[in-house]
Amino acid sequence: MNTVPQRRGGKRGNGEGTIYQRQSDGKWCASVSLDFGNRKVIYANTRKEVAQKLNEALRHKQHGIQFGSDRLTVGAWLDHWLAHVVKPEREPTTYEGYEVSVRCHIKPFLGSRSLAKLQPEHVERWLQELQTENRGLRTRQFALARLRTALNLALKRGYVVRNTAQLVEMPKSASRKINAPTAEEVRRLLDAVRGHRLEAIISVALALGLRKGEILGLRWEDINLEQRTLTVRNQVHRIKKQGIVVRVGAKTEASDERTIVLPQTIPHALQAHRTRQLETRLAAGSQWKGPNYVTGVTGYVFTSQIGTILEPRNLNRFFYRIRREASLPTKTIHQLRHDCASLLLAQGVPLWAVSKILGHSGIQVTANIYGHLATELQYEAAVKMDTLLGTMSGHSV
Repeated sequence: MNTVPQRRGGKRGNGEGTIYQRQSDGKWCASVSLDFGNRKVIYANTRKEVAQKLNEALRHKQHGIQFGSDRLTVGAWLDHWLAHVVKPEREPTTYEGYEVSVRCHIKPFLGSRSLAKLQPEHVERWLQELQTENRGLRTRQFALARLRTALNLALKRGYVVRNTAQLVEMPKSASRKINAPTAEEVRRLLDAVRGHRLEAIISVALALGLRKGEILGLRWEDINLEQRTLTVRNQVHRIKKQGIVVRVGAKTEASDERTIVLPQTIPHALQAHRTRQLETRLAAGSQWKGPNYVTGVTGYVFTSQIGTILEPRNLNRFFYRIRREASLPTKTIHQLRHDCASLLLAQGVPLWAVSKILGHSGIQVTANIYGHLATELQYEAAVKMDTLLGTMSGHSV
């Protein structure tokens, strides 16, 4: 059947689109030019409806939004973002956390919504629903941060005209101060672990502030006991469906290949640990799966009793047990990193030096976490200066 269109309405300018009614079935159509000379046809039942769709398409075109992006859902975009942006570029553990957040906390609520039509009110209602379902504060904050990041990329690529998640306030938490452990708490922890096969792991975590993955990724080749240096080169993680994964390189560019000068006690602790590890290898005999140490001490510093990489979950269990034995509050092994930073600041180590030791991406990260401690220490320094100046001038302060 002949489908020659019947033109209706005034003539539009070049590139502004054309509206016409199809004789075959009475459908109203609008034709809009795309890049590279291509054209796309929009259909509707009435002229008013097709005109609205055409105006929306032209508005999107003006903002660089690809035609048809209104059919792209939030869920489809998040899936694309995870698979093609996050997974190739981020750490496996980072991807795992993002994937869980998207799958469990975002898509069930927002996944079917049009990406281009997502409004701040939709995001606000979603956060309220999460709270109603008793999803924790950190869960809600993390999910909103992930949505903001994904929408930022959608904005850059022209799928949306604004980041609606950025217009919604982040759920607020009561600020928590990280305080330095007391000398008594440190003593009780070290007493509880003394003589254990993994005694040195607590000393290293507390003195150097290494991340758990960095501790488990340490090799003897990375440590120079004579020069008292340690270089962070690897991380060990357990990844869902992959098992133990060793990644070469540290978490951030700032922490890649970072070399730390060791306090005098750490070489002694590591030397004693190496002796214990050799004894463990002899006891394991043919069951030992680590290096043979033919050309010197090599391989991972902290291992299982048969020389394999120490399972991260076993390290967690060990640490929880040690703290219970010491009658100390429950903490994760990662919190020793915070204890390290707090102790360094309490001893007058500058914030920039603490940032370097911890391998933060910048001093601002350190300041955001520990800035209150640095401020408190400044007051202590001011009191000491008052005392000094008062003594020198003969006046009491």
